Amino acid sequence: MHAFEDIKACVCRKLDPSCAPLHREVVDNERAVRNLTHPDLAALLTSAHWAPGRTLRIAFRGGTRAARAVVMAAAAEWMKYANIEIIQVTSGPSEIRCSFDPGGSWSYIGTEILSVPPDQPTINFGWGPDMPTCLHELGHTLGLIHEHQNPLARIPWNKSAVLAYYAGPPNNWPYQQTVDNVLTVDNPALLTNGGFDKYSIMEYPIPAELVTDPSFAVGWNTELSAGDKALIAAIYPGVSD
Repeated sequence: MHAFEDIKACVCRKLDPSCAPLHREVVDNERAVRNLTHPDLAALLTSAHWAPGRTLRIAFRGGTRAARAVVMAAAAEWMKYANIEIIQVTSGPSEIRCSFDPGGSWSYIGTEILSVPPDQPTINFGWGPDMPTCLHELGHTLGLIHEHQNPLARIPWNKSAVLAYYAGPPNNWPYQQTVDNVLTVDNPALLTNGGFDKYSIMEYPIPAELVTDPSFAVGWNTELSAGDKALIAAIYPGVSD
């Protein structure tokens, strides 16, 4: 069992501003493919989402055979519901470049990974990796945000408690990092879901002491929720029964 005192939080990596022009081109190309294939779904998809049916190649940089196996098992779980194929490659180009460097777990969001220089990782498992962590980080790679940053969540944060909590170990975040990764609400235009799913694998644990209403407390989510499965299937339709 995990203790709330031991929450090792994920960070959503942001693209360097110098990559912005390249990412705009990537987004335009990906949108052209998905609009051509699924014109009825264009309104549901954000600029971070892939074209349904896309194949994403994953290459590992370090990590034990067991650690890599957990990552691929998590990928297989997402692929049960998302019409996206994630395949492991040992040479040549790869969209997903997975490292296991200590100091935290993180991922870029969706198609942003195509704008990351090819000699740099796009996802890192510095915690674990265990199955919940791998599911969470790969969810980001598929374009999903942190669920607590969904504006529909309306979480009544105890802001001073949140800032103090994440400033301590094991995260040791400075003020702005906590604001960016916990307290900031994403633009509603970037979202495709229809509500807040407190059981989502994309949700952080939320101890009761970090909110002013204890009904918003969230435990450790360890598997894809029904909401996760439905959302990813809607974004990437076409999985065969």
